[in-house]
Amino acid sequence: MASLPEKVRQQFDFGPYPRIPIDSDPCPETQLLFRHNWVTPYYLHYHHVANPATATILDAGCGTGYRTLALALANPGAQVFGVDLSERSVALARSRLDYHGRRDVQVHALDIQDLPTLGLQFDYINCDDTLYLFQDPAAGLTLLKRVLKPGGIIRANLHSALQREAAYRGQAVFRQLGLFNENPETDAVETVQSLIGGLKPWVNLKRQTWKPQFAQADATADILMNYLFQGDQGYTIPQMFAALDAADLQFIRMVNWQQWRLPDLFDQLPPPLHQRLMELPQSQQLQLFELMHPVHRLLDFWCVNAQVNAPTSAVAQWDALTWAKQWSQVSVYLHPQLRTKIFRQACLNSWRTHKPLILTAHLDPGVNTPVALDSRVAIILLMLVDTSPQPLLNLIKRSMDLFPRDPDTLETVTPEAVLAELKHVLVALEAGVFVMFETRSFDS
Repeated sequence: MASLPEKVRQQFDFGPYPRIPIDSDPCPETQLLFRHNWVTPYYLHYHHVANPATATILDAGCGTGYRTLALALANPGAQVFGVDLSERSVALARSRLDYHGRRDVQVHALDIQDLPTLGLQFDYINCDDTLYLFQDPAAGLTLLKRVLKPGGIIRANLHSALQREAAYRGQAVFRQLGLFNENPETDAVETVQSLIGGLKPWVNLKRQTWKPQFAQADATADILMNYLFQGDQGYTIPQMFAALDAADLQFIRMVNWQQWRLPDLFDQLPPPLHQRLMELPQSQQLQLFELMHPVHRLLDFWCVNAQVNAPTSAVAQWDALTWAKQWSQVSVYLHPQLRTKIFRQACLNSWRTHKPLILTAHLDPGVNTPVALDSRVAIILLMLVDTSPQPLLNLIKRSMDLFPRDPDTLETVTPEAVLAELKHVLVALEAGVFVMFETRSFDS
């Protein structure tokens, strides 16, 4: 009988994943590009803005290359490499990259345990929909850490045991029927379609796992990834943190962190209870969220070498006194995903039509509701599209040039009043990483 890694390889040779047409362009998928941008986790951890053109990036478990292409698009100028144990998947990835003219991106048929043979160290490792296939996720993280630069960042994810509970029951059904014992075959896929499709609509397993498209002839990849997934395992938040600890890695944040906010689960809470929840460690807050609302298929996280210290202070966390003393030292960056001709035109259109600019149409960090920008702010931030960063002083001057008088009193606005207004808006935008801050000195 084949080993588990060999069964996984055979499965992805039989049904390469993801099954996305080669001509599909990731550019319109703003949330996908945001998730694959190295600048974002680097800023969240180090409070500094990285230049993607300096980065060496690995897509570990690249599959058919759609996310590898997204990594290259989201990090212009970076050296991007992809590896996967399925030779057929890698062949499709090469075809995809060639179709999109990305011959600068290299992909290799290679097991993750053989990564040192590349002779490379990486600033960013993207390990998407792969880590849960290791019998021990800590061992998988340790393998990735071997080729991570000292200050590098890993993005990885595990299947949620709670969210996928019904899928694992389905896998148990077909394990009992012997469909996991041999190589993937068309007959096995058809057996799944017949059995689950034939269940009465009210049967729990069908109600929780079945989708109409699973009955189609081209549903092989969907069936494999749900009902016949070799090596698939589910994990909880405590198990995720235990794996990080075992690999000596430090948790940064969930990739879709704005969808893991514990307070968002409540209409209202008594202030003492709210405070009690907010004082819990982040790991416990995430665990409570998932226990109450297990909606995320992936426990998707960023992490970094636990031995590398990050700055303890960030501009957005300054108190009022620090702001008063150091605001003139602050520079403002626009997230690189917004520095496009399309976004520039959107800023101008917002101003000319006096309509809000919907930021999340251009960069979606995974917020639950659209983020809109007032047209006055949009035209001020226009300068960041052309030249980023800009000293906060320059943004204040631009605001005073465009809007020299208070609309209520008609008196000349003061720099202090403009600073207060811009600070409020920019700090809110920084929370979603639409803009980023840097300063020449955090402590002086």
